[in-house]
Amino acid sequence: MKGMRTNIKKSGRDFAKSGSVNQPKENREEKVRKKAYELFEQRGCQHGHDQEDWYEAEKWLGLN
Repeated sequence: MKGMRTNIKKSGRDFAKSGSVNQPKENREEKVRKKAYELFEQRGCQHGHDQEDWYEAEKWLGLN
């Protein structure tokens, strides 16, 4: 089946054939949360841009 990825169990974690780890949802969300907060701080802690920061964090981490 061309184009499909096969996951292999190794040490209790899922690895794609490429060797990358499929991150649990909690880990992804924590990384996005930290990056979004970093963007918030870079803007001088201005409120009202939380959704924009979240979206930009997802893009920056390659999750969107």
